[in-house]
Amino acid sequence: MVKCWYLNRGGHTLKKILYIGTLLGLLLMGCSNEQDSSKDVETENNPTAEKAENESKANEENVNKEADPKKKIKKAVENIVSEDLTRTKITEVSVNNYQGEENSFIVLPHLIWEVKNKKDTTVEMLEMYSDNLAAKLYDQEGIEEITIFWEVPYHLEGENIAKFTYMRTDKGMVKLENWFAPVLQ
Repeated sequence: MVKCWYLNRGGHTLKKILYIGTLLGLLLMGCSNEQDSSKDVETENNPTAEKAENESKANEENVNKEADPKKKIKKAVENIVSEDLTRTKITEVSVNNYQGEENSFIVLPHLIWEVKNKKDTTVEMLEMYSDNLAAKLYDQEGIEEITIFWEVPYHLEGENIAKFTYMRTDKGMVKLENWFAPVLQ
């Protein structure tokens, strides 16, 4: 049987090792806490550092608030398309300021409908899907106009095949115009 030399002395060496390890652990934890508290002391004693930190946070919040309406509209388009428009993909959604106004927007979704149907059925479905999207986007604040572009690879690949334009009124979105490529006419 092999005996360990540090256990033969009545366990004193093992106790010393455990004691030293515990002290080192506490010392390391204390050092990490000192670093954090020194940062707090720096900002408490230096009001300009605290002021600069608060200003940078306020600037970040302002940038986020300015970007939020457009992001919110894009997210709404993505949700409506994924939930309501079967076999439809989004290639791009642009949200631009409407007539230079800051809180008014025009939404330009570019969609692909991947269904093989006759041209009459395709026209009906694109119109129904566009009406649905426009009606649901009416609830989004700031949207003044929507122009939806459609590609249907079965009829014409790589190009727009239909376009629907809607404008906000007091009673909802009203269709202003629609256009279909010659292959659907």
